[in-house]
Amino acid sequence: MSKNLATFMSGRLLTLAIVLAFQIMLVRLLSPREYALYAVVFAVAALMQTSVSFGIQRVIAKYFTKVGWTLSFATVRRLAYRLIIFRAAASAGLMALTYGGARLVGLVPALDAWLVLISAAFIWVLLVQMDADAMAQALALQPLSRACSVGEAAARLLFVGALALSGGPLTAAQVIGVAALTFGSAAVVLLTFVLRGLSSSAEAGDERPLDWSELRKTGLSGYAASLAWFTSSPAVIRLIAGARLPLGTFAGFAFAQTLVTSFQRYTPGSLLLPFVEPVAMRDLDRTGDLGRFEAVLSLLSKIDIALIGAAIVGTGVAGEALVTLMTGGKYADQAFALPWLLAYIMATSIYRSFEIGAVALGATSALVRTLSVSLVWLGIAVLLTERFGLVALLVCPVCDALCRIGALYRDLARRGVRHVVDLAVVGTALGLMISVTVLGRVVNYELAPGMIGRIAIGTFAGVTYMALLATIRPMRATELELVARQSPGRAATALASLARP
Repeated sequence: MSKNLATFMSGRLLTLAIVLAFQIMLVRLLSPREYALYAVVFAVAALMQTSVSFGIQRVIAKYFTKVGWTLSFATVRRLAYRLIIFRAAASAGLMALTYGGARLVGLVPALDAWLVLISAAFIWVLLVQMDADAMAQALALQPLSRACSVGEAAARLLFVGALALSGGPLTAAQVIGVAALTFGSAAVVLLTFVLRGLSSSAEAGDERPLDWSELRKTGLSGYAASLAWFTSSPAVIRLIAGARLPLGTFAGFAFAQTLVTSFQRYTPGSLLLPFVEPVAMRDLDRTGDLGRFEAVLSLLSKIDIALIGAAIVGTGVAGEALVTLMTGGKYADQAFALPWLLAYIMATSIYRSFEIGAVALGATSALVRTLSVSLVWLGIAVLLTERFGLVALLVCPVCDALCRIGALYRDLARRGVRHVVDLAVVGTALGLMISVTVLGRVVNYELAPGMIGRIAIGTFAGVTYMALLATIRPMRATELELVARQSPGRAATALASLARP
C-alpha cells in the first residue's frame, strides 16, 4: 500500500506543477472576457460532477477492491460496463435537459453554439475520465493513473501553448476544446487498461452475485454525502459571482479560486483520505477502538491545519505581490480573497474528518441537517452580495463550514466521539495565524520592500507560523503511536518532540 501511495502522490504532485503553469499561462494569454467564460465552464463542470455523481465513486471504491477476493473478475467487469454506460447516458441526458430548461425560462443568454457544444463534450469526457481513474485506483493500477494524470496535464499545456504561438488571440472555446481532447484521450486509455485487466483473469475470484439492493444503498448514501457540501462549494459560489459581480472582479476572483482549489487537491487531507478512510473504517469495525479511529482523523486534520494555515499567513502578508507576479499585474485588487478561500478549504478539511466519523457511526440524520444549514447560508450569501459584493461570497462559505462542523461535533459528542478534531490545537492555530499575519503586514508596511521582498517576507511568515505551532506540541500520544506503527524508526523519532505526554 505504501508503494501505491507513493506512486499516487508523486504523480499528483507533478500534475499540480503542470496545472499551475497552465493556469498562469491562461491568465496571461486570455482576455478577461475569455478567462471568465473559461472559468464559468469549469464551474459548471464541477457542478455536474456532483449533480450526476449518484455515489458512483463510493460504489467503485467499495466493490472494485473486492475483485478476485469475494467478487469474480467477470462480475466486476460487468459492473464496470454498467457504470460506464450509466454515467455516459445520465451525464449527457442531464446536461441536455439542464441547458434546454435554462434557455426555455431565460436563465442563460444565447451563446455561441460551438462554445456550448465544445463545453458539453468537455464536461462529458471529464466525468467519464473521473470514474475511469477511480476504477484504476481501486484496482491498484496507480502507475497507469499517474501516467494518464501527468500525460493529460502536459499535453494540455503543450497544445494550448502551441495554439498561442500560432498567432491570433487565444479563446476560451479553443482552450476547452483542447481539454476535451486530452481528458477524452486519458479516459480511453484508462478504460482500455481497466477492462483489459478485468478480462485477463476472468475466471479468478468467487462467483458470488452482487447484492444490487446493497449497491444502490451504497450509491445513494454517497450521493447524499456529496450534496451535503455541494451547496456552498466553490463551483456554486463561482456561478453566483459570475452573475452578481462586475466582469473584472469576477475574473480576478475566479483566478484566485482556481489557485486555491488546485492547491486543495494536493493538500495532505485530500491526497491521503482516499487511502486512509477505508482502512480506518475497517479497523473500527474489527476492533471497535474509537480512540484509534479518532487519532487517524485528528492527525490528518492537524497536518492540513499546519500547511494550509501557513498558506493563509503567507497570502495574508503578501497576497497582492504574489498575484501581481503571477498575472503580470492583473487582478491584484482581488488578492485579498486568497486567505478567505484558504480558510474555507481548511474548514472543509476539518469538516471532512467529522463527516467520516458520522458515516462510520451511522449518524446519517446529522449529515442531512448540515444540508439545510448550507442552504440557509447560501441564501444569506446571495442576499448580501448585492450590498457587500465579493466580501459576502468569501465570508458566508466559511461561516457555513463552521456551522456544519458545530452541528456534527454536537451529534458525535453524544455518541462518545469527542476527539475527531483537537479543538485546543485548532484554537491556538487560529490565534497564531492572525498574530503572525498582522505582524508580517506591519513589517511589509514599515520596510516597504519590492515585490520579491514582500513575497519573501510572506514566505518567512508562513514558516514562522509552522515553527510556533510546533512549539505547542500539537500531537497527542495516541497519534504518535499511530505514526510509529505505520512508519517505525525515523518518522516516529522526528515527531516525538511534537507530542504531548
